[in-house]
Amino acid sequence: MDSWQRFYFMRHGETDWNAQKRFQGRFDIPLNAAGLEQAHTGVQILMRHKFHRIITSPMLRALKTAEIVGEHVNLPIQADGQLHERDFGAFDGLVIDDVKRQHGVPLNERITPFLPPDAEQWSETIARSRDAIGKWLTKFPEETILFVAHHGILAGLSQALTGKIFTSEHAIPYEIFRRDEGWQIEKLG
Repeated sequence: MDSWQRFYFMRHGETDWNAQKRFQGRFDIPLNAAGLEQAHTGVQILMRHKFHRIITSPMLRALKTAEIVGEHVNLPIQADGQLHERDFGAFDGLVIDDVKRQHGVPLNERITPFLPPDAEQWSETIARSRDAIGKWLTKFPEETILFVAHHGILAGLSQALTGKIFTSEHAIPYEIFRRDEGWQIEKLG
């Protein structure tokens, strides 16, 4: 990770399930009208920055967001199955706050420690996120890459790089780079 170059990350636009605060996980939910608008707004920010390649999750919500970016910046996109969202197992499709109440988890706390056994566990998400991003950064060390994926991927990656979980907004691009004090994640403006 020390040799990785700076890169960009953009979470997909909103879906109906995001608006309903449901665990989406591996359900392939498309962008809603707000999500499409968010993707078009996010690309306006990205157009002020130079990048060479777009790598995306193959899930509909991320793929459509990446396609919108690719059309505006005239770059092809490549899908990588390692960038798919986390699998929340039996929680997929359920309303997040309802699950927290049922399991006695305060609404302001993360549910990660209480995931069902059939879910991808947090340590697995961290490793997969780091491996997926690292594979592309190693393969193209002279390029600046934009990754379009999911909150779980960026949260896992930020845990691996900074020791903290970063909360991303829909279709907002972030720059991820290393300074002397360590890795930084900054919202692009």
